[in-house]
Amino acid sequence: MGDYFDGLVDKLKDFEHRRTPLHTFEMDLGLENPPRYLEHLVRDSSLFELPFSSTEIFSRFKGDKAAFCDALGGYMGLSQQHGRFFITPFPLTAIEDDESVVFLDYQEGATFRTTSLRWEKKRRSLAHSDTAKGSKYPAKNILFSGDVTIREIENTGPENIGVRMAIAPLYLHMGAPDKIDVPAHERETLPQDMIRDLSRATMMGMEQIVYIMDPRNFIIRLETNAYRTTQERLAKRGKANTKLSKTVDRPVYRVLSRKELLKLGAQSSLDGVCFHPVEGYPRTLRSDVFKNMKGQTIYIPQHFKGEGTFAAEKGGLNYEVYIKLSPVNIVPFSQYAPTRK
Repeated sequence: MGDYFDGLVDKLKDFEHRRTPLHTFEMDLGLENPPRYLEHLVRDSSLFELPFSSTEIFSRFKGDKAAFCDALGGYMGLSQQHGRFFITPFPLTAIEDDESVVFLDYQEGATFRTTSLRWEKKRRSLAHSDTAKGSKYPAKNILFSGDVTIREIENTGPENIGVRMAIAPLYLHMGAPDKIDVPAHERETLPQDMIRDLSRATMMGMEQIVYIMDPRNFIIRLETNAYRTTQERLAKRGKANTKLSKTVDRPVYRVLSRKELLKLGAQSSLDGVCFHPVEGYPRTLRSDVFKNMKGQTIYIPQHFKGEGTFAAEKGGLNYEVYIKLSPVNIVPFSQYAPTRK
């Protein structure tokens, strides 16, 4: 994991050295200072690693697309009950799967700034229509960014949710080992191609966040010993880490079921220690007893007994369990444990 996120770090190094333009193509449609914004994404995002492709997301919901669509609609409603159009686990969330890395940078209202990086080995070209005609652009990687505003969510069937979006493409960058030559008349269609890509990337990110935020799943923060040592050294000097770090040198987040979390705990330093995660769940109030809230979905929170910070037996990895107390209150075990005493 981490190939796409690390690819963005490498691309920023190319920006710094401004590699030969024969091997890149860039289109700026309104993103102010793209290198600085992309550096902000790398430095400030909370990165989730999902070891499966976006097409497998439905299998994580009992293999039932209708159940997933119901979960997505329910989460949208739950988000709005908490005063947000769509709640993300962190203000700036990055999700990497087998296809790409997607950054969802919440702006305001129903607007996200979506940025994504994909490699050509996973996709032949930028434009969907090129699949039939053959790849025109010898692009090794494709980076695009834009503002996406969700206008309307509607159930269009038992297994489908329609999402209407207003999309403003802002930036496109393609890099390749060979010369890139995009004729002027083809450049005119690129913004429309970007709109399709931004729509797909945003929807994919939203679907994956529903999986991440499912109260039956647990968020785990992973850090290496080397990262901790670096942070402690910088703290003693009163300095912040300004390096553009790849995944091996930064914390990453993973999502585990209760069964997977118990297995991880059994393979760690927690030998003989109580380790008891309890799933949360969404509950729709249907009884007439709930006069003013009937029909609403409420959140039954996760809770945890035992030790929620631990280390792997081998490999120098450190873990911390995050507890979802509500959709807008996710706390690390180190903050959660004192409240349980």
